Amino acid sequence: MKIKNFFSKFFILISAFQAIFFCNLFTLEQEIRLSDFTKIIGRGGYGEIYASDQDGKENIVLKVSRNTRQCQNYKLEFDNQLQIYEKYKSFEHPQGFEDRATFLRPFAYQETEEDGKYCFYAMERLYPLTGTLLYQIYLGEKSWDQKFGDEHFVRGHYLGYNQIEKIVNEFQRLSPDRSNFELLCYDLGRLIAIMHLGAEFDGKDTEYVLAKRSKDEVGNWKLVVIDFDMTRSIHNLFEERNIEEIAQ
Repeated sequence: MKIKNFFSKFFILISAFQAIFFCNLFTLEQEIRLSDFTKIIGRGGYGEIYASDQDGKENIVLKVSRNTRQCQNYKLEFDNQLQIYEKYKSFEHPQGFEDRATFLRPFAYQETEEDGKYCFYAMERLYPLTGTLLYQIYLGEKSWDQKFGDEHFVRGHYLGYNQIEKIVNEFQRLSPDRSNFELLCYDLGRLIAIMHLGAEFDGKDTEYVLAKRSKDEVGNWKLVVIDFDMTRSIHNLFEERNIEEIAQ
């Protein structure tokens, strides 16, 4: 009888947490209006990233489609990103890891005809450590240093590990037994393991950036995984027998 009561209370508690989680998503979705997000801070092949300066919305961005044909891909990207983020949150991480490394958090997907735009999803906003560009890590070369994008919207600043090491070691020492750069590499490996082994996604075309997670944040870098539009479930790839995609 005690065991039965324990499991009953346990499932009630889990249901309560789920209700709170989905209520938070619903509340945020109801508060989002495209007209509140007027500043374009990024542009890519699938649409634009819009930001807002309104109180309570300064740490949120909207990824907005250009037409209805993109909505199926937007919904898939949102669902994949949410699955990966939830798997990341389900693990018990070493102390300090979640303060340093994370997957970009999605909030809510929505379809609308407001202002002629058809679908979007809201997610956490990132801010550059310095200047106006996010630092994207490129550990394949030592001295890689290049900006990518068109003349109006630069996508990011790719840096090799010489530059990355210099940037992260400028901050306060985070670990008594590792340099900041060693800690960054450790965190990167853990994020990759969560992506492939934990969430079981291929991680195709995702990007790893150094950024701040709020405008007024002062202090250490954050390693954040972004851009999930080409990411696929490994299980789905095997079911489709897509050997080429699996090999990549």
